[in-house]
Amino acid sequence: MIQLFDFHKREKSQSHLPSVSKMMYYIVIVGSGGTGGYAVQRITKIMSAFDKVNSYLLIADPDAVEEKNLLRQPFISSDIGFKKADVLAKRYGLTYGLKIGSYSNSYIESVESLEKLFTLTDYRHGYDQHIQKVLIGAVDNVRP
Repeated sequence: MIQLFDFHKREKSQSHLPSVSKMMYYIVIVGSGGTGGYAVQRITKIMSAFDKVNSYLLIADPDAVEEKNLLRQPFISSDIGFKKADVLAKRYGLTYGLKIGSYSNSYIESVESLEKLFTLTDYRHGYDQHIQKVLIGAVDNVRP
């Protein structure tokens, strides 16, 4: 079994790696529909299970929940009309007591807007903490 907390422990041969207490995982998931919505469910469950691992999740998707989404995406009828990213961030943040943000203003159409997603938080990390950026693409269509 792999021990997550042992992965970043400093060893003489790996002294360049920060300890787990000095790591902060900043996870951005782009897309919160059929693929991304279910990914958010699993990621937040993992984040909750590893509560000693410092992490933050940001969900980016400007789409609103529509009735046609209810059969294949993790939404309910009272979510219709609300932004998917906002709904999921609130739902799973409250469920697991996690810090989850959402960005639902516009589509991510450039490298600059993608990079900006990693700055959209008031979450403060420790002074000597290393931020490990994690990007998950879960977009279910390609715009022309």
